[in-house]
Amino acid sequence: MIDWPDACHGDPAADVCRSYLLLKLHAEEISDPYLNDYCRIGNIQRDKILDWLPYVAAARLAEDVSGELRLLEIVH
Repeated sequence: MIDWPDACHGDPAADVCRSYLLLKLHAEEISDPYLNDYCRIGNIQRDKILDWLPYVAAARLAEDVSGELRLLEIVH
């Protein structure tokens, strides 16, 4: 079930950061090109997205996904 009433209330930069993080963990070779292209096309500063990284990494840790202990380095 999707919580549609709250679907538009978050910062889009957090969603982009989550995608970037997942790419960084599982397809690192395309993570930076993805972020660079998104920032260029969306006319958004890279730092605005990367500011979300510790929070997104912590949320990912809370999902208890095995094999992603590298996230601890990002959270600290």
